[in-house]
Amino acid sequence: MKKNYRQEKGQIIVLLAVSLVVVMMVAALAVDGGMVYSERRFAQNAADASALAGGGTILYTELENETFTCPANASFNKGAKKFSDNSNLIAKAYIAARNVAQINNVSDLPFLGYIRNGTTVTADTMDVNANHGVLIECTDNTTQKTIDVTVRVTSQISTAFAHLIYPGDLQTTNEAIVRNEPGGKGSLGNAIVSLSPDCNKGKDGGIYVHGAGSLNIVNGGTFSNSCLYIGGNKPVDALSADAGFNLVDPSETYSGGLYFDWLHNPTEHVHGSQSSLIFPGPVKPDCSIHTDPFNDIKSTKGNPVPSISPGNYDDIDIQGGNVNFEPGLYCLSGDFSATGGKVTGVDVTFYMQSGIVHFNGNSDVMLVAPTDSDDDYYGLLFYFDGSGNKNNPILFNGNNASYFSGQVYAPDMYISVGGESEQFSIDEAYCSDSQELTEAGKCDAATFTTQFIGWQVTVGGNGNIDIIYNGQATNKVSSRMYLKD
Repeated sequence: MKKNYRQEKGQIIVLLAVSLVVVMMVAALAVDGGMVYSERRFAQNAADASALAGGGTILYTELENETFTCPANASFNKGAKKFSDNSNLIAKAYIAARNVAQINNVSDLPFLGYIRNGTTVTADTMDVNANHGVLIECTDNTTQKTIDVTVRVTSQISTAFAHLIYPGDLQTTNEAIVRNEPGGKGSLGNAIVSLSPDCNKGKDGGIYVHGAGSLNIVNGGTFSNSCLYIGGNKPVDALSADAGFNLVDPSETYSGGLYFDWLHNPTEHVHGSQSSLIFPGPVKPDCSIHTDPFNDIKSTKGNPVPSISPGNYDDIDIQGGNVNFEPGLYCLSGDFSATGGKVTGVDVTFYMQSGIVHFNGNSDVMLVAPTDSDDDYYGLLFYFDGSGNKNNPILFNGNNASYFSGQVYAPDMYISVGGESEQFSIDEAYCSDSQELTEAGKCDAATFTTQFIGWQVTVGGNGNIDIIYNGQATNKVSSRMYLKD
């Protein structure tokens, strides 16, 4: 007996029709999606290239952070929609960005405006927030000055299928921001620098000042990538108003930001919202120049070591006697301590490959970094290449007969500064090229005529401490340019 399949005839047509619709939708999505992706990639590449061209024009001017000021205006004529002075820094950056955009087939990229320290100085007929054009923003009221070149590229996408359900072309906007940071002093003019990005309530990182004495910072200030704590009764003077107390994110919290128990200075000396200080560091000393093996040095009152030559050493322990370090580079694999006697050394650099330094104030110490600007380690007194231990910090306790001159670079170490010091004048032989001489052939100095750069820097005790910053942070930082995220 034959079965009747007549009622099932034609079902394949329905399935085929549905399948064709699905296939066409997938194909449309693939084609239009690929076109959108391709256009976005093209527009982003054009925006990146354009912003880098504008930023590159600024970079090549080799601006100095210490002397740079943002242009007062952009010399832009709104009516004529052109610059009256093409040599203006803002005009040069815009023109370079526009020209590269044209090379990448992005025409009519307008000038959207110039913003100086948060205030719009001049703008095109378009809004500074418009989604197509070039916007330039300059800031010079922060420690690290910046110039941002923002390029926005908006393009239309003619779709193959999407227009069937969406009238008109699709639109995509891509943005690129290039930041320029003028070069200059690696520390931006600060005598005390903490590179730690976290504070953890003063237990790890930041700048921590306490005690009953006073701290005077002359010709410089402080910079902390995390927190600044000033407690107890210790008055603090950052005598350079341009430097002052600099913080990335100040707030009235002890955990990260700004915390004052007592402050001698008005709070306007506190500068917040700074960009994190990126400190590339000085040139790492080269110990390969020494071929002698490492050995220990111990000087006592009964068995003094009157003279030490540059070379490789394990530990240097000075407990007594008059010890002189001859000019040159000293590479240590262990500790360096001076707890008695008298220690001198001019034109010396100490490279601490591991270990710490311990000066407890019972020894009269006079150590001066290389003073000749042509020296490879000019201005560098200590370079620490080890990791930190808060329970065993680098200790610089000075007295009125001590003198430390030069940069102390310890990016991963804890530094403790204390003792008693005062300002005085010192003979020309101990002055660096960057220090101004008086008519008597002397320069201003203090026990700490230096700069401390560490993971955490603690200044404490009941003594009065003067730190003079005279710019011997010799590792100049070149201007840098980068695409912002």
